[in-house]
Amino acid sequence: MKRIILSVFVAFIFIVPTVVARTHRVEYDVTDGIVHVREDIFLEHTNQTAISFFVVGDAYNIRAWTDSEYSRFQIDEDDGWRTISVNISDQTKNLSLEYMTSEPLDIGETSYFVQGFTVDERTENISLKLTLPEGAVLSRPLHAPRPPVNPEPTQVTTTGRRITIEWDLEELEPEDVFSIFVSYETERFDWLYMVPFFVVFGALIVFFYYRTRKVGEVVDSFTHLLDKEKKIVRALAKADDMTMWQKKLEYETGFTKSKLSRTLRNLEERNVVEKIPYGTSNKVRLILEKEPEESEN
Repeated sequence: MKRIILSVFVAFIFIVPTVVARTHRVEYDVTDGIVHVREDIFLEHTNQTAISFFVVGDAYNIRAWTDSEYSRFQIDEDDGWRTISVNISDQTKNLSLEYMTSEPLDIGETSYFVQGFTVDERTENISLKLTLPEGAVLSRPLHAPRPPVNPEPTQVTTTGRRITIEWDLEELEPEDVFSIFVSYETERFDWLYMVPFFVVFGALIVFFYYRTRKVGEVVDSFTHLLDKEKKIVRALAKADDMTMWQKKLEYETGFTKSKLSRTLRNLEERNVVEKIPYGTSNKVRLILEKEPEESEN
């Protein structure tokens, strides 16, 4: 198992002198090896002008809102961490932050999501939600001796394609760290299932290759054919038993009825084709000078 470095994505909230964060909701959505993070903080009251978050250094596409309006923010970097300071007012009730990162992930045959969460002020009603990639399954049963999810989640749900794991905390004191560990596996395409398809596909290619080659050889075996006559011979060479209803031959060649009749008459006189009467219609059969399997003397 790869060495896992616990990446602490800290939602440190610096509040001076007084900010009470009633609710803190965090959502982690893992898609294509990237964690999309959204944090929502609902404030009871504040007289501070800014709130600062600490996120790991690889966080990008950072956006912030205060009360659903886009908010400017300042980014400072220090020792691999980023401090994101968002301006607020004494009327601010909701603060939202979004960013993307790959730091919590260790992707392999068994993948891991490792995340730490903490606050700098006493916070109530904390909700953490992790949505695994599409097709991912937990690496072991949820209640195995070594469970794939730690700590025990409040609930685990699935849409049939994606699993969502949730943790609810009544409160978190400053400097307490809530660490999340999840191991999962993603569905890997088994190429063995494609073997029958490739066999059939390859057989079809070979079949059509030799059929096309045979048609060309049949057409080339007749000399002194006009282009319109070659068109008829080629259509008959492709047909089962090299025989075709005259009406279908008319359709395959695109000839008019009279043009086809005249051309067939000429070919019939030269023993290239023969007409076989069937009721009120005819079948047309291609006559080969010799069978393909016969050898020349």
